[in-house]
Amino acid sequence: MSAFTKNCLLLLAIICLTVVASKQQKQQKQESTTSDLPKIPIGKNGLNDTLYWGTYMPHVYFGMKSRSPIPISTGLVWSTPNVNDQFQRFLYKANQGSDGQYHWKYHDGKMFGVQEIQDTNGKINITTTFIKKTGSKGGDWSVRISGIAANDQLQETPLFSMMYYIRDESIEPKKGGLKVTTQDDTFKGDVQVTGNHPEIGDYTLHFSKPEDSTLPKGTFLKNQRDLSRFHYYGVSRHDKENYDIVGSIFSQETKQFLQPSFEEWIGLKKSTTKSKVPPFIPTLPNQLNDNSNIVIVQRVLTVPFDIEITFISHENHNNQVEDIGSIVKDLTSTQFDKLRDSYIDSFKYRFNQKLGSETYRLRPKGALEFSQTTLSNLLGGIGYWYGSGITEQKNQIVKTKPVALFSASPSRPAFPRGFLWDEGFHQILVSAWDVDLTIECLSHWFNIMDKNGWIPREQILGEEAASMVPKEFRLQLPHIANPPSLLLAVNKLLLYAELFKQNHSSNQLTAIEYENINQFLKESFPRLQRFYQYYWKTQSGNVDGLFRWRGRQINHTLASGLDDYPRPSPPTDSELHVDLSSWVAFFANSLSKISHYLKKDAESTQYFNDYNKVLKNIDLYHWDPETNRYQDVIYHSNNQTKEYFRTHGYINYFPMILSVIPEDSKNFLPLLDTLKNPRQLWSRYGIRSLSVDDKHYGTNENYWRGPIWFNINYLFIHSLSTKYTKSSCPHKESATDIYYSLQSNMAYATFSQFQETGFIYEQYDPITGEGKRIHPFNGWTSLVTLLLSEKV
Repeated sequence: MSAFTKNCLLLLAIICLTVVASKQQKQQKQESTTSDLPKIPIGKNGLNDTLYWGTYMPHVYFGMKSRSPIPISTGLVWSTPNVNDQFQRFLYKANQGSDGQYHWKYHDGKMFGVQEIQDTNGKINITTTFIKKTGSKGGDWSVRISGIAANDQLQETPLFSMMYYIRDESIEPKKGGLKVTTQDDTFKGDVQVTGNHPEIGDYTLHFSKPEDSTLPKGTFLKNQRDLSRFHYYGVSRHDKENYDIVGSIFSQETKQFLQPSFEEWIGLKKSTTKSKVPPFIPTLPNQLNDNSNIVIVQRVLTVPFDIEITFISHENHNNQVEDIGSIVKDLTSTQFDKLRDSYIDSFKYRFNQKLGSETYRLRPKGALEFSQTTLSNLLGGIGYWYGSGITEQKNQIVKTKPVALFSASPSRPAFPRGFLWDEGFHQILVSAWDVDLTIECLSHWFNIMDKNGWIPREQILGEEAASMVPKEFRLQLPHIANPPSLLLAVNKLLLYAELFKQNHSSNQLTAIEYENINQFLKESFPRLQRFYQYYWKTQSGNVDGLFRWRGRQINHTLASGLDDYPRPSPPTDSELHVDLSSWVAFFANSLSKISHYLKKDAESTQYFNDYNKVLKNIDLYHWDPETNRYQDVIYHSNNQTKEYFRTHGYINYFPMILSVIPEDSKNFLPLLDTLKNPRQLWSRYGIRSLSVDDKHYGTNENYWRGPIWFNINYLFIHSLSTKYTKSSCPHKESATDIYYSLQSNMAYATFSQFQETGFIYEQYDPITGEGKRIHPFNGWTSLVTLLLSEKV
């Protein structure tokens, strides 16, 4: 080799190394920029104060919690000790109806809520109402707990043993603690729990003395403690499980204190010939341990009763709270009634303005109240969580950095936490009610994104949240995605802003809300881009521009959200999933529109090109002319052949229900024609997840293999309404017919089940329309409110 050749090769090598180094530096710079993306600001425009307190513990029947990494939590625990001697029946965690029905009659997501609880076994109906007066440090709030007998014909007046707790997670071991005071040593008057919190300063939780008419009457045990007074117990618990309130109440100290009356009760039950013995009513030991971070206050009442509990932030009153009684008076009794009534009037007016009361004249009796309830239950299911989840890094299970999440939840008894793809549907309805709440929730979700754009699909933050999830579901893996349904809500905000710009009066946005949306779109755009790139990086299939869900198992594709919907078995790397490719096309089209709105024309063109690329491949690879449906496929890249994995269900329609295919697509009418067949997918209760004639129908878990799901039916209705029933669609008449039929079927089926059972459900039976599985399921099924108001 000549010297000239050697020099040329050396020069070429240097150039190549320089190019590689330049690319690596550019990539490192991009990754650094990504990891350093600014957080989307939260709590703007006074929301940090307005939203500081709320019913942010959806898993309990009632509680108030501060929106803080070191929160103060308060909540209700109760028992009905004269019902079949079930003294161990202490209720505070919501369950699926075995205790009775419960729902928020009103809840505006910010300032107040009225909840009705039917304690069937306890023969008592309970109403929990909270009202807030916002101010600095979250302001003040007051709670009223009311009870009446479930049946006027009861032979025995029900007893209600109320225990209301406060837990301050800012209190450190051996440093201060909560205090309990009263008007006198008898504890028959008002009682106060006082503390100090780093964020709000000094505070008082005030328990107002109930009316004398509520004092328990009847025959009680000789060793029964005085029931005409308050009882209390202060506990110092700084372990990881101090969220276990009932466990704290019945500590060894309490059990020892109750032993004499318990032994008397047991003895009477064994020896007496009478059919009825006096009830055993556990009372707290009136003991305050040092460094107490949990205090429980108890009062035993007879129906009817009202008892009021008020939280006072001293700094909100410039620390001038010597006369706490006058401050409490402004939030209790008749003043409580006035403020509650004004909030209810405001709620009804806002509902009429936002969700169109005139449409309810055409609805069945009770539809308006039902819609207000479904909205209220979604808002009442909003929670706040702070803590670490668990994930895998370099083949090791690790805790994530602690994060905060403010989010709606699918179901208070079963899924009282944040779920990624559920939240997109939740916020469609929330945004129709209050865009600021939606912006706040979406900002939290996008802020928990990691540097690669991954958002864990299930948010299990903190020890209490983890305690309610089976261990096998706690681990969240960075390569496993979830549908980017948050874009459904972002698109809704974009639509509101565009309508406001066009001066459409139907939108009802204020100028401030319009500016808030604009600011949110600008601030969230970099994170939306990173979120989008995540799917291309981690979920791409073996065809450029098509995609495959990772983490598949036999009979389960949890990542897709359609858990047990039939897929190829066993899973292979050669699969291409039409629903995921449709989601990516939808995402690309959404980003194109958002970019255009933000005057980022280059990005808009880029995303629109991505959309066209994915759409072209969906038609090319997934359309099955034999069935006239889109299908998942197995693509063999070695010989460039494909085989369809044929099913008949929700998967086949994703290009349509996500409005991916254009109105004049040659595939649209054949696809539409396969829908309205009652022997297949169509029913008078909604579209089934799998056709009756599909070989997989009703098999295995039968979760997404036949039952009717509201969220997917909503997507059908929304896409038909907003795209395929327009004049530009050649098949407008057929689409319009299906749209009106499906909207009516879904609305009335859900409403009728609520009237019959008092619940809305996770899914509905594909043959009878009966509610099935989780209930109440006040997540995406609450979208029925939009159907009834015709605001899809």
